[in-house]
Amino acid sequence: MSSFQEQLQNQHSTTDSSTKSSPIQTADYTTELLTHLNELFYKSIVDLQQNQLTEEMIETTNRWLSALNEPSLTVPLQRQLTASSTPLPLQYEKSLRAWDLIAPGQENQEKLLHHLIDELTTAQSADWMVSFTRHSGIQALVPAFQEAERLNKPIRVLTSFYMNITEAKALRTLMQFRNIEIKIYEPIKKNQAFHPKAYLFTRETDLHSAIIGSSNLSKSALTNGLEWNVRIPHSPLTSLVSQAQTLFTNLWTSDEAITCTTEILEQYEQHHLNTPKIKQFVVNDRVAEDSVDYDTIHPNEMQLPALEQLHRLRLKKQTKAMVIAATGTGKTYLAAFDVKQFEAKRVLFIAHRGKLLTQAEQTFKKIFTDSGSTFGRYQADQKEMDKQFTFATVQTFSKEIHLAQFPPSTFDYIIIDEFHHAASESYQKVLNHFTPKFLLGITATPERMDGLNIFKLVDHNIAYEIRLYDALAQDLLTPFHYFGIQDDEEIDYEMIPQKNGLYIEKDLVQALERSSRTEYILEMINKFGNSGSTQVGLGFCVNINHAEFMASEFNKHHIEALALTSNQSEVEREQAIQRLEDEHDPLSFIFTVDLFNEGVDIPKINLMLFLRPTESPTIFIQQLGRGLRKHDSKEYVTILDFIGNSQRAFVAPLVLSGQQSFHSIDRYHVANAVQNHFPILPEGSLAILDRVTENFIIEQMKKIEFSTSKQLRESYQRLTTMIGDTPSLNDLVTHRDAPAIEAIIQQWKSVLRLKQLEKVATDEELSLLLNPDARKVIEHIESWFPIREPFSLLMMQLLLNQETISVDDVIQAAANRFAIPTSALSHRSSLIQHLFKRWSTPLKNDRLPLLVVLDDGRFQLSTQMTEALSSNEHLASYLNELIQAGLHAFEQLSGGEVWLASDQSLISRMTYSRSVIQRLLESPHQEGRCRASRGRLCTVR
Repeated sequence: MSSFQEQLQNQHSTTDSSTKSSPIQTADYTTELLTHLNELFYKSIVDLQQNQLTEEMIETTNRWLSALNEPSLTVPLQRQLTASSTPLPLQYEKSLRAWDLIAPGQENQEKLLHHLIDELTTAQSADWMVSFTRHSGIQALVPAFQEAERLNKPIRVLTSFYMNITEAKALRTLMQFRNIEIKIYEPIKKNQAFHPKAYLFTRETDLHSAIIGSSNLSKSALTNGLEWNVRIPHSPLTSLVSQAQTLFTNLWTSDEAITCTTEILEQYEQHHLNTPKIKQFVVNDRVAEDSVDYDTIHPNEMQLPALEQLHRLRLKKQTKAMVIAATGTGKTYLAAFDVKQFEAKRVLFIAHRGKLLTQAEQTFKKIFTDSGSTFGRYQADQKEMDKQFTFATVQTFSKEIHLAQFPPSTFDYIIIDEFHHAASESYQKVLNHFTPKFLLGITATPERMDGLNIFKLVDHNIAYEIRLYDALAQDLLTPFHYFGIQDDEEIDYEMIPQKNGLYIEKDLVQALERSSRTEYILEMINKFGNSGSTQVGLGFCVNINHAEFMASEFNKHHIEALALTSNQSEVEREQAIQRLEDEHDPLSFIFTVDLFNEGVDIPKINLMLFLRPTESPTIFIQQLGRGLRKHDSKEYVTILDFIGNSQRAFVAPLVLSGQQSFHSIDRYHVANAVQNHFPILPEGSLAILDRVTENFIIEQMKKIEFSTSKQLRESYQRLTTMIGDTPSLNDLVTHRDAPAIEAIIQQWKSVLRLKQLEKVATDEELSLLLNPDARKVIEHIESWFPIREPFSLLMMQLLLNQETISVDDVIQAAANRFAIPTSALSHRSSLIQHLFKRWSTPLKNDRLPLLVVLDDGRFQLSTQMTEALSSNEHLASYLNELIQAGLHAFEQLSGGEVWLASDQSLISRMTYSRSVIQRLLESPHQEGRCRASRGRLCTVR
């Protein structure tokens, strides 16, 4: 026996006498020797790995290879992924040799769904064996199956009808793919359970793999369920993968595996209908929501912070505000709760539809349950004037004959439901007549597409925004399954003419109105399917002609559909919605343009089609929210987005990656989110891009520049079209679709220069540009964007209205503006003092000093600033508008009072120049002279 073999047998000889050992059988020598060498080699390089000593790792490895007469390795090391004939997504970086525990709760752990997609991408064939197959799981894999079909990769699926849990429509979806074979396992022993969950993948490179564990083919098991699975790579050290492949083949070829046919599925469905569903026993089963005692109803987790912010706004002496919240998140309840905390004596609730008033009145009655509360309606057939709560239709209430009966101070609290309508003439009559102590607008869709701007109606006071993702995470909405897919191959968006960065509508519609595209859309609908037994679909189109074309095309294919647009009356719209929600009505689809972007929703919708290029985050969010209201008939909403190679294909991934505006786009973050299947999505929702679309968007994100002169001007033009007016400074900091104001300033030094280029600058603004002193002041203060502290703006605001100020004056101004006690700001005194001195110093870039330090420690405007203000009567007004916009921007970036009251000098996730860091950390050095950092910029994590 060799000394090495003796060492193996005696390796525990130095341990205590309680250790047991036994001789190794000759047949096991290969495994034992490989394991032993593997452990020794691992020990020799693991410390080097932890210290990132890659060169030393290669040297150590090469010494081992030299002993085996094998060639040495060189850096960088290359990883073999798959056969050269198999296309991969861009930036594919997965190791096929890695073992992995796939389980929730691990840091950076991908869902099993994404592991399966990646495995299919690199495999030449796959064999899957699961107990249960559900449509929710199969649907999520359709893009991966389509790619496998295109490349002729064979896939075998062995499943069962055990406990009637498998869904026939899931198997029907699989049967549409010519490369997928399906068999049903029917054990000869009738009581034998079938519980395997194994996913096997073979590769020409012998880098086979298996994923074995607890997950069936259902969305819950593949995404958010408590499941454990292990990825096992093929390895000389173990034959597990080979054993699994052999066992699968034995089962697949056995008499107990029956080929799935349409006839079998029809028989199974009939059996399923006649078999009672199994209700799971639940310990401490929760009571359903219907039996909640609404006498004790309280705000939910989403409404509490909104109520707090509304209260804080009123402490800041603000008298109007807007709350933005996704449909289905309880906006009306929120309004009722705020009326209660405001202790309003008379309340007016206005909406444009009687149905909304009925729902609102029911909600208020659940909150205000005391006998003294009175409720009345004011509409065409009912006019109750003396109630505490008045619910009125705007169509009736806005008429002069009715308004004249109410003094302007009648109501101390007014609520406008669907506030996105408030810019219209009828609402304006009401708002101009009354003088409430507080006005609240509630809406899911504040950014209108029809040239009306509602932000200015509430002085740009957005009290709170209940974001879509937050509402989904709180289980207030139905999860979505989003699929970004390529468009019909005959459509090339690069060939469609554009103007001001937008497709010319006529040419776009002409390109999309193709029968071949309709057939492709229907094919995708058939492959992806929907949740629920019936199809309730909504399609978003370019214009009315396009909507009518799509409805006509669907009807030709015997799928009943209609176009619902602004051409129809309110009654016709209501009738169409009722038809779509009626399970006995054959109507399956409604095609629309922007009608459903504006608050109209259909709870039963389970399938949405995005049939036009999405060119705005606002539009994408509005469309996404249309089908998410909860309903018993659906588990999730399917969204098919026909992205193609459109110029702004990145918009949907931008939103899905968590960046919901153009204010500060991190294109690397977006590309990474695309590559990793959007990991930040709320539990239960998923977003999958097909391979072509994924690669196109990643390449697009590499090339596109969001801050070029052309891009910024196009974004500015789009915003102008949306709001129907020249964007104000506040519009630029509050509107999702606005270009980043700091990017405009970086490009042209001032927003006024952009307005001059666009020929929308007023005479007063042009006079500021032509005045060198005024222009220097404006460019200096605009250079502070993005606003990282509010004190500089507040000191300028004070000095525009009074001759001298102190540090205490600025603290008091901050306390008033952000509604926090001065004691919470005392720790900011030294920073304010430092800023005073900073702005009293002449600056480089020909920027004049703003302040002068007086002998008594107070401050006043510098002579240069005073002269600049005297030289142009419009400068002070513009600076006040700029300061207000800057304070709004600061609140959005930092949370306002949260950052102010904290002990932090910097704002998380903000990028800072070295000079700004010096300023905020109160560095005594001249800005730009500190050598503490080599880089020009850094990001706070």
